[in-house]
Amino acid sequence: MEHKDLFKDKIKEAMTEETKDIKLSQDLMGRIMSKREKSLREKLSEILNKEIEIPLVPVLVGIAGLFIITIIPKELFSYPSTQIIDIGTSQIIIRDIDEVAYNED
Repeated sequence: MEHKDLFKDKIKEAMTEETKDIKLSQDLMGRIMSKREKSLREKLSEILNKEIEIPLVPVLVGIAGLFIITIIPKELFSYPSTQIIDIGTSQIIIRDIDEVAYNED
């Protein structure tokens, strides 16, 4: 066993000595890195590190619209409930209205 480990160490040492002066260009390094299989951690890291550009004008319009909708009274959009009762050829319309009107008759 020690003989294999010694042989392995000698080969590794010889390879390191031979290749210490070799420099890879940035272009070649990029091509090598793009061809290799990425691990799950690297894929997840790429997804989480993506830069998202959000246009300012649509965001401001959306926030302003949300602000306006929350401020406008709900009664403006509510319709009073209406019931129609048919009696023969006549109709009686009943509406639930919360407003109080003074009748000066």
